[in-house]
Amino acid sequence: MKKVISPNKKTKLTLTLPVVLVERIRNIVYWTPDLTLTTLVRSAIETRLKQIEKKKRFKPRRGKIRVGRPPKK
Repeated sequence: MKKVISPNKKTKLTLTLPVVLVERIRNIVYWTPDLTLTTLVRSAIETRLKQIEKKKRFKPRRGKIRVGRPPKK
């Protein structure tokens, strides 16, 4: 059975990003009155995902993704 996800449903995602990148994001949002952090990040992610998905098709995942630090090699 295929899981249907509403396009309007939202969830919170916590990420760790380099401080320099976060400061660039905050500067842009600060100096662009109609822009929010969420709008900027969502737009950037959507743009990049479309670029990646043009090159390769991805099936829905079968389980949860790994979280935390990658295992040591």
